[in-house]
Amino acid sequence: MKRHRKRQEGIALLMVLSTIALLTTLVVDFGYNSHIAYTMASNNRDRLQAYYLTRSALGFARLQVKIEKDIRSQLAKYAKYLEGVVGSEPICTLMPFSTGLLRGFTDGAAEGGLEGGAEDSGETVPTEGVEEGAGGGLQFEGIMAAAAASDFLSFEGDFSVSCYVEDSKMNLNYFRQLNPEEPIPEEEEVNDYERHKRLLESLLAGSAYNEFFEDTPEKRRELVNNIADWVDTNNLVDEQPGFQGGYEDQYYQDRSYTVKNGKMSTPGELLLIEGMSDDIYNKLYSNVTIYGDDKINVCLADDEMVKAFVVRYSNTTAEIDPILPDNDELLAEILDAVRQACLTPLPKANEVANAIRGILGLEPEAAVKETKSKSKTKTAKKDEDKEGDEEKKPVAKTLTEQIVTENRYYSFDLTGSAGDIILRVRAVLHVEDKDPEKWPLLFYKVQ
Repeated sequence: MKRHRKRQEGIALLMVLSTIALLTTLVVDFGYNSHIAYTMASNNRDRLQAYYLTRSALGFARLQVKIEKDIRSQLAKYAKYLEGVVGSEPICTLMPFSTGLLRGFTDGAAEGGLEGGAEDSGETVPTEGVEEGAGGGLQFEGIMAAAAASDFLSFEGDFSVSCYVEDSKMNLNYFRQLNPEEPIPEEEEVNDYERHKRLLESLLAGSAYNEFFEDTPEKRRELVNNIADWVDTNNLVDEQPGFQGGYEDQYYQDRSYTVKNGKMSTPGELLLIEGMSDDIYNKLYSNVTIYGDDKINVCLADDEMVKAFVVRYSNTTAEIDPILPDNDELLAEILDAVRQACLTPLPKANEVANAIRGILGLEPEAAVKETKSKSKTKTAKKDEDKEGDEEKKPVAKTLTEQIVTENRYYSFDLTGSAGDIILRVRAVLHVEDKDPEKWPLLFYKVQ
């Protein structure tokens, strides 16, 4: 009887332990699933918040560009006093914005206003226009401004903005707008299509690319042709002005794709082009873009691009002998002249062009252009209108027409962070219109 009871007690204990183990497993599983669900919900919340923070960063970038445009237009009347002091570099490149930096600034300003202030520092506060008895009024305004900024920055998370000016690079998609068979102007040796190719060729002739083309310079020209052919409108290899060397697809017969004959969607398409390697692309990437036109903002371009621009100019004008890419002394002198001409809030393309021409011993373009404009009488203009149906001869391009000093295309690296989530976005904005509401967003992609 006792043995039977003990057996029953053992079975009961086993059932209790099994039940407890099962309940424990269920509770742990439920807790684990709840934790996973909570973590996923938190991450989704943070991801969504980070996304909208990057959108806020883009809105702030728009505001920053607009404010800078307004400031520079106001500084126009004082430009001659600011030459050599204020340059043309965008504020967003000189001072990349971040909410963390602004929070630190506003906290410091509020702290200084409450604890220190002008009285403690011994500084004299201007009191003109302040009513008697309103002591500390200016200091109070500073405190309120800091408090308002702190209120604006009270949200969770952070965003940051850094920018680059695309006008300082060579636009590869411009080949799409050019005609390889365009007649060559009488005063020049090349047409616009070949001129644009010469800029790319001059860039690849720089010392940074010696390891790739020093022993095989013909490969450099071949790569330039292939890049232009990838974008341009015809399907022939345009080796030289007026000379074609077969069909473009001949280089892609063993690949799963053919020549695009269209605009590049990203500069990364360069890696699909025959003759391009990862090493060449990594060096070339910072100097090429797919936005803009054929003009270069030499004020913001890096040294290699400015040198290539000058070498291209010497190779496409009959006024001077071609400059070799290894003529470091002359190119350094021209580079210094360009930087000096650009050291003003609102540099002018004509002044930058004449700074280059001055070093080369050429006549300023202003006098040349004025002479040409005076020689065109009203009668001549009427004759031109009558002959509108006839094919117009191409006109030689001045150096001024190849330079731009206004920032028109900005690319932004936007970052939004919330919790453990960090979201990075690349955006490109066209800011040429006077109305910021009409600035089109050309590109927006989460990296």
